[in-house]
Amino acid sequence: MSSSNTPQNGKQPIGLFGWVFRITILIAGVPLVLSIILNAIKDATKDPRLDYPISMECDRAMKASAADLSENGEKLLVETGNICGSRKEWEAALYRYPAAIGGSSTEYLDGTEYDLLCSRHEDLFICKNP
Repeated sequence: MSSSNTPQNGKQPIGLFGWVFRITILIAGVPLVLSIILNAIKDATKDPRLDYPISMECDRAMKASAADLSENGEKLLVETGNICGSRKEWEAALYRYPAAIGGSSTEYLDGTEYDLLCSRHEDLFICKNP
C-alpha cells in the first residue's frame, strides 16, 4: 500500500478553490450565454423598417397625421406621400406612427398600406418614384 494522496483512479480531487471557480464560471456564464442568444433572436426578428432613415420632414408630417384624428388627419397622411422621399421612407415613418392610419400599434400594419394609398392617389411622389 502506498501512502500517497492520489485516489485509485489516478485523478486528483478538486479542492475548495476548484469548486468555487467552477461555480463562479457557471453563475457568470449562464446569463452571458442567455443574453447573447436573446440578443441574436431579437436582432433576427427586428423589423428592418425600424432602422430605415427617416428625414425630419417626413417624420414630422407622419407624426402630425397620427396626432390628428379628424378627417384632416387623412389629408395629412396623403400629403406625406409628397413629403417622404421614397416608399421605404414612407413605410418606415408609418411604422413609427401607425396611428396615422388609425392603428394603435404596428401589429395592424399588414404591408398593403402603400398599395392602398397609391391606388387612390397615383400622382403622389412616392407612388411615381417608389
